[in-house]
Amino acid sequence: MLLPGAIDLWFAELDCPPVPLGQMAQTLSSDETQRADRFHFIRDRNRFIASRSMLRHILARYLDCTPGEIRFAYQDGGKPQVAHPASLDGDLRFNLSHSADAAVYAISRGNEVGVDIELICPKVPWPEIAKTFFASGEIAKLYQLPSHLRTTAFFNCWTRKEAYVKARGDGLSHPLATFEVSLAPDESPALLSARDPGELERWRVLQLSLGNGFVGALVVEGGPSSLRYLSCHRMSSRPEETAGRAGLMNDHVCPDA
Repeated sequence: MLLPGAIDLWFAELDCPPVPLGQMAQTLSSDETQRADRFHFIRDRNRFIASRSMLRHILARYLDCTPGEIRFAYQDGGKPQVAHPASLDGDLRFNLSHSADAAVYAISRGNEVGVDIELICPKVPWPEIAKTFFASGEIAKLYQLPSHLRTTAFFNCWTRKEAYVKARGDGLSHPLATFEVSLAPDESPALLSARDPGELERWRVLQLSLGNGFVGALVVEGGPSSLRYLSCHRMSSRPEETAGRAGLMNDHVCPDA
């Protein structure tokens, strides 16, 4: 049971789905199937099918329905929400992110959530990307760091910014350079500045300890009362809890989660 203010984080490996891919594809809607068929590479198509089907399986646990019954609607900024069936209190919120073969799903009851994960790529042209999308203060802080820390700091910044706009539901309509987040590896995750100063009190930023070369961020409206890590590997059985409800900042997700 998910209590108000609590967050469940589900982790999955998209290349190792818990059920055969053909069965997962059968749970998708027609528009999701069409989206899957537009992928040029079969690996990307399969990962999309797995990610959407696992989202449906996860949400079905909270909605007491079958995965295929779920229908989605999309906000103006593109953020998905459940259109049918309604949750018992009508207040189930979720967000998802995937990178390479990893996916994470944030489920909340009553709090808007945004999540983003990225596989760290040492060869990413971060100076050009930062110049285009980051606030001037973030760019300055990147260059103040030792060179061996800048790539990780870049991805810290990117995931926190993405998770924030996803939590808000703005999508690309909210310019990333109009707000600032923390980014240094030894710095607590936080929203540091925004056009509306009230945003700093509204949202809490959490770092996800993923391991295996991934970084991630979770942004929660008001901050979670508890945070539970779960694995998608055993979708047909009882959820596998990998880190309990202990801490918020320093929980470590097992490498196979």
